[in-house]
Amino acid sequence: MARGRAFLFGKIYLKMKIEKYRHIIILRTLIKAKEPVTANTLAKLTNSSLRTIKSDIAHLNALCDEEGIARIRSYKAKGYRIDVKDEAKYKEFSDSIDVLSSMYYRRSVFCCHPGYVDAELLTLTTLSLERAKDAQMMMSEKVMKWIKENNVELITYRELPR
Repeated sequence: MARGRAFLFGKIYLKMKIEKYRHIIILRTLIKAKEPVTANTLAKLTNSSLRTIKSDIAHLNALCDEEGIARIRSYKAKGYRIDVKDEAKYKEFSDSIDVLSSMYYRRSVFCCHPGYVDAELLTLTTLSLERAKDAQMMMSEKVMKWIKENNVELITYRELPR
């Protein structure tokens, strides 16, 4: 990942410097864990040294703390665990990490909001121009051809797994 890249997911704007894929692995592992996770376990999952894991935890902890999302706590002889500071921010953050993780597992999420803009829609949203551009792009021959050639499955919001 690019240094300092900002990601927009849902309502939370992550300005976090998630610099390495292993950062996503560490965060996802800690988010999903019911018990503290040892540095050894994280090192094995990321093919990293213990020193690297400790450095990464310090970096990620500072970022999570700065955003007011959570704090990564170290429990002696047990491992690391996430303590949530703000439930709403943490939920958005957790969902964002899942999306980033899925992108690395060859599963990508592409969201758009295509639609025809009429007088009623103009009064309901400020995204009218974006909707029209999304519709034009998604219906272009080039995109439709690419979708067919790459066996992309298109689904609606209602079809997303819960």
